[in-house]
Amino acid sequence: MNKLTLAIPIGFMLVIGAVATTGLSNAFAQSANDKSGTISSTQNGANGKPEWKVDGTWTFTGLDSKSPKFDAAFGMQMLNGSAKHKHTINDFKLVGSPNKSSDGTVYNGTATVSLKKGPVNNVPVAIKITNSGDFSLKVDPKLTGNHFGDTPIQGKVKA
Repeated sequence: MNKLTLAIPIGFMLVIGAVATTGLSNAFAQSANDKSGTISSTQNGANGKPEWKVDGTWTFTGLDSKSPKFDAAFGMQMLNGSAKHKHTINDFKLVGSPNKSSDGTVYNGTATVSLKKGPVNNVPVAIKITNSGDFSLKVDPKLTGNHFGDTPIQGKVKA
């Protein structure tokens, strides 16, 4: 057998091995502590009564790191369907360590919140993920003009 005849199958096996290893690495690249889910919530208006419907999605990655990444995008409209608009919350910065309890974990930090007048930076937020699959996002009412009401934005963790 000449060298070229041996080199082709060996080269092919090396390429297949590299592809298989890369695929296996990518399968394990996403941390088991990455979470995502939906937002579906009713928020109180200025009068303290339900006035707004909020729907969207969120992702929270790198929960086992010192700098997890949180992003949310959701639509907001009055219960009668009027005043439709959108918000994003991103640029999350963890403050301290997550607070773990028997029912879940709370991540306190700051984030950038988009509002009609423009983005508001360094807004205190508290993100809670419960062991039963519930999600809540408390946004500081002072820096956001109480735009999201006096109750946390609620949602679910995808299974």
